[in-house]
Amino acid sequence: MRAGFVVLGGALAACGVDTPPDAVDTDTAVDTAPVVDTDRPRDSDTDLPEAMTLEVGTGLFAGSADCGAFVPVPVSGGAVAMVNGPQGGWHLDTSVRVTGAPGELVTLTIAVTDVETGLVVTEEDPLIRNVALVADPPGRFAGSGCYLGIQAVFDFGVLGGSGAQPWRALADRVLRVAVTARALGVDGLADATASDTRTLTILADPCNLDLANPGCPCDPDNVVRPPSCEP
Repeated sequence: MRAGFVVLGGALAACGVDTPPDAVDTDTAVDTAPVVDTDRPRDSDTDLPEAMTLEVGTGLFAGSADCGAFVPVPVSGGAVAMVNGPQGGWHLDTSVRVTGAPGELVTLTIAVTDVETGLVVTEEDPLIRNVALVADPPGRFAGSGCYLGIQAVFDFGVLGGSGAQPWRALADRVLRVAVTARALGVDGLADATASDTRTLTILADPCNLDLANPGCPCDPDNVVRPPSCEP
């Protein structure tokens, strides 16, 4: 079972590529992080909380396995922009923060639905990923950690999106992001499960609205700009 778990690391792959539910997480194109030693002992003086907790947020893995990149999302009323990947798809970067886990190996089950219609708006239903939490604070895992940047790829056709700008079918709609985490116990500890839900407004990718936005292809500060950006 443990062979199917991966460690967060490397550059994120472009969205729009289906991943079988039981496959290794392909959110990272190149896995450069060290393999987690799942047999290492837990700190003997670490007391876990009475129950595991889970918090859903957003945020990307950006160069180092650092849970400081986790971005909290309000339980209700938050707003997060979708991401237009280089392969032409759009996704929501979904991240989690966990405390009180009996081990770092976790199965995440993610469901993203449109609140108004109740329809699932992702290509995978549900989205399932086997991951290894990044320790927080860094070092030996002691029950708390995170996993960043799981790409929940959108299926705009569910809401009638098509043509050159299918993302408009979902932009500014309210979504419910529900995540369940099941952590495998180690050192005699039992498995544990926790769930969390966030309701948020999904915004358009800023680059879809204006290519000159900061960080977009036509941003004046970009060192390399496509010829199409020139007047």
